[in-house]
Amino acid sequence: MARNQYFVVLHEGEWKIKHGEEYSARYRTQTEAIQDAFATARRASKQGQDADVLIQEEDLRSGHPFYRHVRAPGRAS
Repeated sequence: MARNQYFVVLHEGEWKIKHGEEYSARYRTQTEAIQDAFATARRASKQGQDADVLIQEEDLRSGHPFYRHVRAPGRAS
């Protein structure tokens, strides 16, 4: 089964959720995008699909972005 990965990203200066090759509509804040990504991941989990949320952050030393992996709520360990 394919794993659903929801990336919260800063794309063209706006916070969005990327799933596969598709970007969501823009969010006003990173927090709003994260909340929606978790809600979407929970729905996928309830349907028996593996789902993860990955959040874009910036390495303060290098200034390069990286992704923090967060286990989707409702998924068994």
